[in-house]
Amino acid sequence: MSKQARADVLSAVQWWQRNVGGSPTHFLAGLRHAQQRLSATPFVGVPVVDDVLPNLRRLALLQSRYFLFYEVDESAGEVTVLRVWHMSRGRPPKLPMR
Repeated sequence: MSKQARADVLSAVQWWQRNVGGSPTHFLAGLRHAQQRLSATPFVGVPVVDDVLPNLRRLALLQSRYFLFYEVDESAGEVTVLRVWHMSRGRPPKLPMR
């Protein structure tokens, strides 16, 4: 998980604590489940067209209404979550420039 994605998660956890009035248990459980899923089947997400990141994909966390934007590096056998982004935002996240 990228530094920015970790910051996104922290921000989401803080939002849940302030606005939902409790623990962000469902959000964190969904995130853990998604990470396990990506480890097993990295191409499960929807491809996202991006000129800079050709292997960019998006996976929906439906219960918490977040997207994971991630990159698959097949040659290294790695998946990197780049952003954790709420579905209600009307624009895509800023992604790293490679």
